[in-house]
Amino acid sequence: MADKVKGKKSHSTVDEVFAQHRFVVLRGRFLSNKVKVFVLGVITGFVLISAGFILSSASKVNGIEIAGNYFLSEEKILELSGINEDSRYLFVFDSVAEDRLASNPLIESAEVNVRKDGSVSIEVKEKVILGYRYKKYPELIFADGTLMELNNEYASLYAQVPLIVGFNEDMSDFAKAFENVPQKRIASISEIHRYEYTYDANGLEFIMKDGNRFFASFYSADVINQYNGVASALTEKNVCLYADENSGNVYKSLCPEEAEALALQEAEDAESDEKAEE
Repeated sequence: MADKVKGKKSHSTVDEVFAQHRFVVLRGRFLSNKVKVFVLGVITGFVLISAGFILSSASKVNGIEIAGNYFLSEEKILELSGINEDSRYLFVFDSVAEDRLASNPLIESAEVNVRKDGSVSIEVKEKVILGYRYKKYPELIFADGTLMELNNEYASLYAQVPLIVGFNEDMSDFAKAFENVPQKRIASISEIHRYEYTYDANGLEFIMKDGNRFFASFYSADVINQYNGVASALTEKNVCLYADENSGNVYKSLCPEEAEALALQEAEDAESDEKAEE
């Protein structure tokens, strides 16, 4: 009888041990699952909050500033950069936008900055355009002497830069003459012609947009930077101004055709005087 009781106690003890073990295992699983559920909840909450922020107006670009553009419109700059008012500033990458802008043939370099307040600044440096010429097709001439076919996409440039006539060769020497002439001064010129002086076959005749004419050589082309100061003091229209290569000043004189007509008249008068004396 005692053995039977002892056996029952032993059997009960084993059951208790197994029960405790199952409890520990189940509790461990519960705690593990609880942690997993908590982590999953945190991640889900973060994703939902992030998605809500990204989809909200608060994540949009908070204003765009554009600087340095002269030929290209602000709309074109935005189109090239891939940035607009609906862009999410978290997904605006400076280097990507800069590369997109620099791929345009009129842009020399670009700098894009996304500020902490969500606003974006875009600053471009456009290439200086000296003008365009007609050869087999219209070509833009850049300040470094390189050329680009002027297609319909940039047709507005016809009105913004001068027509260059008489220079069909390599343009590097021509471009070098303008290395100190800014784009805004070039924009005031309507046409640039080759003008042959008796002493220089590579003279320059500038037909200005105000109707006046300016004459210089390759070596004095940058004297045109003084043009506005002189032209603003003129009381006459359609006058001729000349660059003094030695002093770097601008002076007014007869236009070439007037000087030629005057010289011819003087020669005829002198001839008449000689005949009269005879």
